[in-house]
Amino acid sequence: MARARPQTIGDRLRGARLDAGYKTAGDAARALGVSPPTYYAHENGTRKLKGESVVVYAKAFGVPVGWLLVGGDDGGGAGVGGAAAEAPADAVAPPPVPPPVPPPAAVAPPVPDPAASARAIRKPPGYYTRGGRTPREPPPPPPPPPPAAAAVTVPVVAEARRGYFMDPKFAPTDLGEVTLELPPGEKAGALVALRVADASMDHVYPQGSVVVCRKLSAAAAVATLKVGDHVAVRTQLAGLTEHVVAEIRPRGDATELHFHTDDGLLRGSEDYYPDQILSGQIVNPFTRRQREIVGIVVVALGVS
Repeated sequence: MARARPQTIGDRLRGARLDAGYKTAGDAARALGVSPPTYYAHENGTRKLKGESVVVYAKAFGVPVGWLLVGGDDGGGAGVGGAAAEAPADAVAPPPVPPPVPPPAAVAPPVPDPAASARAIRKPPGYYTRGGRTPREPPPPPPPPPPAAAAVTVPVVAEARRGYFMDPKFAPTDLGEVTLELPPGEKAGALVALRVADASMDHVYPQGSVVVCRKLSAAAAVATLKVGDHVAVRTQLAGLTEHVVAEIRPRGDATELHFHTDDGLLRGSEDYYPDQILSGQIVNPFTRRQREIVGIVVVALGVS
């Protein structure tokens, strides 16, 4: 049985929805992703249809947009066609079609400036001018970073302890080794390490720290040692050996080994004479102590 021709947009929307197979308005709203109250208001005519909503409903229900807006006989398979009817008062005109946008006007390429081209030829890239007349070169690039220092392993050959003489036969032989970055200008085979075993130099080298020295021969001592150097010294007396770390300091016309400490038993200095220091072999004529410069300190590794 044919349905009566709808007279309003809401009537036509309801008829198109039923012919599309949606029995209730809620089913149609959920299928279209529209809020049910909004869709009810469109069908009931309490809310005017916007152009976008008309297009969505017409496409979903399979009816022409024009028929949904104004009615008529072009309802297609909606089953609600009939004689042409005038547009009801609540009909909304479809959105206007914007006029075509004209293509952008062609832009002429820039005309090269002969004067600028001549200036570019006279000034090679990277040059700049001062006062518009004198070309100058840019500053040179920074030098490359220095290569990473190589890691070396240095053996610990003795413990430095002032006033402690030991028979070399009973001296510890396995004191370990230390690994460090090779100091600039040093050679790995010319380094030796001592462990500071007392507080005789604790202002500079705390007890337990390791000092790495460059080994010195007698000739190297003559050419190298100077006041202010820190040195490792080996002293031999009656077949016993003592190792100390001290600073070479002047005292009048003589030179002394100075120990930086607050310990009353270890604080003090020992006389060294310039000719004795520069010889590399230091012999005290009164006690017959033979002292030898083991090496000059190049780096300290702290407590280890």
